[in-house]
Amino acid sequence: SRGSCIRADVENDRTKILMYKTITRGSLEEKYPDIAVEWDKEKNGTLTPSMFLPGSDYKAYWRCKKCNCVWQTTIAHRVEGTGCPQCYMNDTGLLFSHAFDEYPDMAKNIYASILQDKLSVNKGMLYENLIAQILVASGHKLYFYNHYNDEKHRNDIEIDFIIISGDKTNVKISPIEVKSSKKYTTTSLEKFVSIFRKRINSAYIIHPKNLSIREDGIICIPAYMTFCL
Repeated sequence: SRGSCIRADVENDRTKILMYKTITRGSLEEKYPDIAVEWDKEKNGTLTPSMFLPGSDYKAYWRCKKCNCVWQTTIAHRVEGTGCPQCYMNDTGLLFSHAFDEYPDMAKNIYASILQDKLSVNKGMLYENLIAQILVASGHKLYFYNHYNDEKHRNDIEIDFIIISGDKTNVKISPIEVKSSKKYTTTSLEKFVSIFRKRINSAYIIHPKNLSIREDGIICIPAYMTFCL
């Protein structure tokens, strides 16, 4: 009967969990502690990485220690190298490729146009992604800031990135605006600096031009200097 099938499934799951609990050596936690540390304790409930072998097909929840993204995949896939999908897409080359997914039949022509600099693309998206990748590689956590204006019904301040410096008793922030073209405005950054001046260490603009310091103290740097922040 339908009720019997349900009971059978429950008993089957219970048997599997009991089997996991008998593992004492060679568990995921023992053999792959760097992977086990991303085990999402809240989503996985009472199950722990010490209950599973590295080759298990159990589909567990994982929480990325870099970006805090939560995703689900089997333990075996994690051991084989499947990682955080959000960090995966932070690879600028992959993002660039996926930006043209809607044109699968035109792939060769599109890439030829890119190489010949004849294709118009959203350079801002790629430029920001590249800067994010450099900041993460330099050990920074990524933060951003938006301020919604109720009267205008839109954001009137948008800061691409904020990095933290100092200690617990003297936390300082450094706002970063990323500009992909040589001509741009910095209204958001100027407003942000005006509001949070006392808490700001330095304010930066990353752009495709040379290093310079504006009269208002905002530091403008080329993209290749991002690793210095």
